[in-house]
This record gives sequence, C-alpha cells and structure tokens, in this order.
Amino acid sequence: RRSPKAQARHRSPCSLHTTVRGSGSRFTRTAMSKSYTLKHPGSCSGMFWRDAPTPELKKSESGTKPDWPKNGAVLKGEAHVLEKPVQGCNKWLQVEEYCQAGSSKWEKTPNCWMQFEQGGLLLHEKA
Repeated sequence: RRSPKAQARHRSPCSLHTTVRGSGSRFTRTAMSKSYTLKHPGSCSGMFWRDAPTPELKKSESGTKPDWPKNGAVLKGEAHVLEKPVQGCNKWLQVEEYCQAGSSKWEKTPNCWMQFEQGGLLLHEKA
C-alpha cells in the first residue's frame, strides 16, 4: 500500500504523463513543455488569459499577466487533462511563456492558463 504522499502523485515509468490526485480532483499532465499556436475557430481576434481550472493546479507566481494573446500567438507550457471538464474543456495549458502574434519577443506568463478548445480547437500543436 502506498503512502498518502505517493498516492497523491504517481508517475508511470512508461510515459511522459503524471497522474495527480488532489482533494476530489484528478488530472494528468505532460512531463515537458510544448508550443502551441493560438487560432480561435470563430470570429474572436484572441483570448483572455484564464486562471487555473482547479484549486489543485493553482500556484502563486509573482508578476503580472501580460497582454492577452492574439490569433497567431505562440504559447509554451505544460498540458493538463482534467478528469472533469471546466468551462466545457478537459484539456488545459499551463502557459510558461508566450510570443505575441507579429512579435519575436517571448514573455513570461505568471498564473496564466488557456483551454485547448472553445467552440472548436483553439490551441494547435507546433511541429
């Protein structure tokens, strides 16, 4: 039988995913950062930053959120798959940094999250 600490965090030796169980929530996250291009499937020109989708994922980082990403911006971070959808979406990106559309400057993104879908696919993985 595993200790409570081991039960709270279990890493599969055969994958790049970590399954985390918290107070009533469960999610899986990738073990490495990836880059995604923001392309809203509708008529929006971009998306506002989101807060962490669950209390277990929320952490306090110093700094202020940068300007919201416009279509064509590149977001880099860790993907999290939630057991239960939040705001209609199971997959969320914990954004570490982003490059605004039309810019070459990367900016840190403290406490910034983005869902992968909103009325269709929103974040497209870069090759």
